[in-house]
Amino acid sequence: MDSPTQPIAGPEGPETQTSKPDVSHSTLAVAGEVLAAARYLVIAAGRGGPPPDVLAQIARADRIHAELAAAGREIRFSGGLDGGRVIELLDRDGALLAPLSVGEAIDLACGRATA
Repeated sequence: MDSPTQPIAGPEGPETQTSKPDVSHSTLAVAGEVLAAARYLVIAAGRGGPPPDVLAQIARADRIHAELAAAGREIRFSGGLDGGRVIELLDRDGALLAPLSVGEAIDLACGRATA
């Protein structure tokens, strides 16, 4: 994976990146990793930690990620070339199974089957 930080090119300053960085990790996977790490910490909401409802949402995202992973699926969120959002359903090898609309992604997250 390439670093988004570019080296200094010379007296002109840093090189500029001409293409958007590849966002190839799943947001749900990242949320699951954060939650897994957070299990070893005690977070006090009254002392600046996330509110309980946010922690519950993170826990729900982790459960959804685990269910999808058990079924050999992953959802990838990224920015499209036109600046819009792209949501894709992938298999465990990273092959595209289907593009998803926001509604279909929400249905999947709620445990409802998508068409």
